[in-house]
Amino acid sequence: MSETSVWTYLIKLAVFGTAFLFLFSVLQYFLCKIKRWWPGLILPLLTFLHSLPLISWLLPLQNISGPRIVAQWFSSFASANIPTAVFLCIYLACRGKHKKKKQIEKMNIQDLK
Repeated sequence: MSETSVWTYLIKLAVFGTAFLFLFSVLQYFLCKIKRWWPGLILPLLTFLHSLPLISWLLPLQNISGPRIVAQWFSSFASANIPTAVFLCIYLACRGKHKKKKQIEKMNIQDLK
């Protein structure tokens, strides 16, 4: 494989990965807007569960041992869970706004009494 084809592959991977993350972030935003709390946790849970077999499949392919395998596992786990972190940030931001709105509604109801 030539060097230009490797760069082309990496650019395509970055573009499709970014598009994937953007589209699913929009979906996550709408799932978080639902009144119930659990639909907003579906995508973070799925991406986290997807990262576990990915890491367990990747590490035996490496011929390293000792502290390097711990560092390799941690870096692989962290990079595989970037979408999980993004989805959880969206969830926490949306749910924080939802809780604040709910508290304001309670205060308004109490003021009317």
